[in-house]
Amino acid sequence: MDDFFTTIIDLMRTTGAEQKPTTFLVNENDIKSEAQVESINNMLNTGEVPNLFESSQLNMKAKEDIMQTVRENCTKDGYSGNQDVYFVGKVRENLHIVLSFNPIGATFRERVRMFPSLVNNCAIDWFQPWPYEALIEVANDKFSSFRLNVGSREEDEN
Repeated sequence: MDDFFTTIIDLMRTTGAEQKPTTFLVNENDIKSEAQVESINNMLNTGEVPNLFESSQLNMKAKEDIMQTVRENCTKDGYSGNQDVYFVGKVRENLHIVLSFNPIGATFRERVRMFPSLVNNCAIDWFQPWPYEALIEVANDKFSSFRLNVGSREEDEN
């Protein structure tokens, strides 16, 4: 988790303070804890991770350094509002998160239930063809409540 949070802090520095557009690619195999998914959910929803900088002295120092750059950017841009709001706005503007999750199985379904920003704040793209078994399973699930009359066309006309 420490490495993950260090990565998030670096991303926030790059996107919020340095204002560089950045893509963060997260593969399902990279996730070691659901706390990581919770942090990603928070980033997607609000642009920040609660208590990220308060978790250690090192993180608090990182925030001081980041906020010094943010103050300089606010002055340069003529922004006189809340610097935290400015910072989070720049993170949201410049950070793009790409999630590569397998949609088959209970893990994805549970994550979507627990972390709604994975659906609400994402565009979902399918890049691989679905396995035949998955297509059949989804079709059976979706159409199991339908009653179909199978007969000849002549019977339908009568």
